[in-house]
Amino acid sequence: MLQSSWQDWITLWIFSPLLVAIAWTDLTRFKIPNTYCLIGAGLFLVTTPFLEFNDILLRVAVAAFCFAICLGLFVLGWIGGGDAKVLPIVFLAVPLPAVSTYLLLLSFSMALGLTTLAVCRRLVKQPSPTFEATIRVTKFPMGIAIGSAGLLLAGLSAYLVQF
Repeated sequence: MLQSSWQDWITLWIFSPLLVAIAWTDLTRFKIPNTYCLIGAGLFLVTTPFLEFNDILLRVAVAAFCFAICLGLFVLGWIGGGDAKVLPIVFLAVPLPAVSTYLLLLSFSMALGLTTLAVCRRLVKQPSPTFEATIRVTKFPMGIAIGSAGLLLAGLSAYLVQF
């Protein structure tokens, strides 16, 4: 990932509280509200004046491609509807040179999340009703991985930005 200007990362930085909310609600309620998708799209629109026109078009193209893949995975029953809607919105915030890094972090976050939930489900005798993810043994709240990968990338970007 090459050094870049702060304008490339501003959308992801502004998305950070939304990423925390996505992870938290998916952990506690096993749902990602449609409101988060609308807020994410609004945040992207607010930050477009800081981006170049070509960058905006490429981010929208990547998000559309991601949505097509997520729609197929949703139809197959491999991911939930909230995950299929919010992941393309998150890709609007990720700068184009960092897409592969985000995908790598997403894979790492999914593996770590699956391992952590498996250990928690195994060790906890009485699952907490507060955390829905500990109750549903056959499902994984992917919003945790989506949010944590975005937050890791936002933190990593602090080392890559030229002010």
